[in-house]
Amino acid sequence: GRYITARDSSGNEMPYAYKEYIPAQNGYHVNTTIDVFVQSALEEQLENAYVNSGGQNRAAGIVMNVKTGAVLGMAVYPDFDLNHPRDLDEQSLTTLQNLGYEMGSDDYNTVKQNLQLNMWANKAITESYIPGSTFKVMTASMALEEDVVSLSESNTCTGSFTVLGQRIHCHKVQGHGSLTFAQGIQQSCNPWLMKLGLRLGTDTFYNYLKAFGYLEKTGVDLPGEGGGVFASQEAFTDLDLAIYAFGQNFNVTLIQQITAVSAVANGGYLVTPHFVSSITDAKGNVIQSFDNHVRRQVVSQSVCETVAKILEEGVSGDGGAKNAYVAGYRLAAKTGTSEKKERECPMCGYIATPKTIDGVGV
Repeated sequence: GRYITARDSSGNEMPYAYKEYIPAQNGYHVNTTIDVFVQSALEEQLENAYVNSGGQNRAAGIVMNVKTGAVLGMAVYPDFDLNHPRDLDEQSLTTLQNLGYEMGSDDYNTVKQNLQLNMWANKAITESYIPGSTFKVMTASMALEEDVVSLSESNTCTGSFTVLGQRIHCHKVQGHGSLTFAQGIQQSCNPWLMKLGLRLGTDTFYNYLKAFGYLEKTGVDLPGEGGGVFASQEAFTDLDLAIYAFGQNFNVTLIQQITAVSAVANGGYLVTPHFVSSITDAKGNVIQSFDNHVRRQVVSQSVCETVAKILEEGVSGDGGAKNAYVAGYRLAAKTGTSEKKERECPMCGYIATPKTIDGVGV
């Protein structure tokens, strides 16, 4: 509610002039898709992962219903106190103090403001990173959809593969030896994926990048969503293709990556991630509901089932993701290691190597 009154140039009320009182009304309730138990577990595990790994640029995670795009949990660690948002987290405060600037000085205030802005940013949707081998899920799906590989086919990994005169190594530098297609995915063999990429060709591969949603924002109902960083299609070479095929040399956001992986997990449909499920009044009446939105079908259900089976066998068998095994559950998982590149993302402002002031990262 509110009063509408007349005031003079000094802000003093003019009682003899017009006045109106508009009574208050109850607002609406925003109902989200967040599951409090999932959110709590995610926050706990992010903190453990960050602390145990000695993280330096915050950890972020998303849990999403692959069929609907409903976000069940999203968190960043270290986080900050919403009741005292200008108070720096412990790591940011340590960074500021180690600079040795006098409190209240221009340099001190500039660094503090930068640290606050970084702390407030939702890393899960604003910053981009190199997805690494988790992207191999998409390359495998493309290859199966385009029928450029068979499940029984084998290839020999010698530890490297040469494209346009450039020798590119596998993560297993001594080589995997002979691997079937499924084993190539499960063991995360880079040469296998490079060969798949080259079979697809630059145009087909790039069109799948678009189809999986990497060249556009997801449309998640949160502010500040960033975007990925890719070579232009006109400048995309076979060397780019070979390296992209195993998930390196390009940037994506976390929300883009989980949305793309979800398309393989749900039968091939690219969905729009979302937080708001409905808006209701004080009596529980639905004022507005937000339906699940499917943007397009990227690959067929049969391809998705095949990829899921390969990934599940990599967990329950001797694949690289076997540490994800949980007794009593069937899990499909893909490992991935991201490289750090000294470059900026002009679309989302992400800086892979933190900027420094007097040699100290901020």
